[in-house]
Amino acid sequence: MRCHDGRPSIAWNLTVERGCRKEECTVQQTGKCALSRDPNECSERLDESEGAAIEPPSVLETESTLAPPPEKPKLPNSLTLDLDQIRSLGASRQTTLVGVLGCPDSGKTAALVSLYLLLAHNRLEGFRFANSLTVMALDEISRGARRWSEGARPDQMTVHTEISTERGAGFMHLRVLDQRDRLCDLLVPDLPGEWSNSLVDENRVEQWYFLKSADVLCFFVDGRQLASKRQSTVHRTKLLIQKAAALVAPRTPPAILVVSHRDAFEPNATALQQIIEEAARYDLQIQVVPIASFTKADSGVQPGFGIGALVETWVNPSPPLPLEFWPDTDNSWCNRVMLRFRGRK
Repeated sequence: MRCHDGRPSIAWNLTVERGCRKEECTVQQTGKCALSRDPNECSERLDESEGAAIEPPSVLETESTLAPPPEKPKLPNSLTLDLDQIRSLGASRQTTLVGVLGCPDSGKTAALVSLYLLLAHNRLEGFRFANSLTVMALDEISRGARRWSEGARPDQMTVHTEISTERGAGFMHLRVLDQRDRLCDLLVPDLPGEWSNSLVDENRVEQWYFLKSADVLCFFVDGRQLASKRQSTVHRTKLLIQKAAALVAPRTPPAILVVSHRDAFEPNATALQQIIEEAARYDLQIQVVPIASFTKADSGVQPGFGIGALVETWVNPSPPLPLEFWPDTDNSWCNRVMLRFRGRK
């Protein structure tokens, strides 16, 4: 028992320090009599002549120790970021969220792996690696490209991305430094092509709501399919653009048509023009960027062709159409209107 300034109280001096004849009494620890009596009037109390006074316990003995932390501190797992984590990251720094769409085998994961490997070897034109919060995830998807048998190129450079439909999108993070020493944080999802198929065929939009906050949209098309199955490939790409435009409406973010496997085909101007005109119907300004993430030895195209130009469109996208100043809307993207306002031409 102590006063507010830490000194032993009078009740302690009169009673507790003298103790009790009963061994089971806890008056010294609790200040309360085991017989429910007043400690100052209890007949079992030791007199001063019956024993030496007991020193009151020190402050360290009476005060409880600090509670343990709720969990042991640990390093970040460096795996993909979820939506809550990218919201937290976006609240602390300016980020660029890339919306990636494309059917299976259209080259989405291969482009991400090529980008990571080029940055790791300081060979990405115009950009340098600065940091990443998802190094383990990037390393995992790039292992296939680094496992060569006796110098022979593997048949498949990347593993097919598989994520259950119930699980949300996982985002890769890359912080790059451009030629003007400006830092840019890129958030790029690695999603299976089946999600894009389900968006077109079944209108499953629940996994795609993050597109409402995307700074740029990337539609991936397999260049080989565009050459051999032109009509069906163009048709499905148009449908994908329609679905994405409906999700982000009334916004008109910059859009990129990424045509993969540039080492195996020549772009078909007619097919590309059909896709560009379809995007224009929804006020999407689409830019075509051919890439070759990995190439064959006899193709004459360097591995990583076009990846630097693709990142440039993410970091410095074409300015979107001017927005109405302070539009009357309840959409969740309205907090970005001020950032995107460029004034009327």
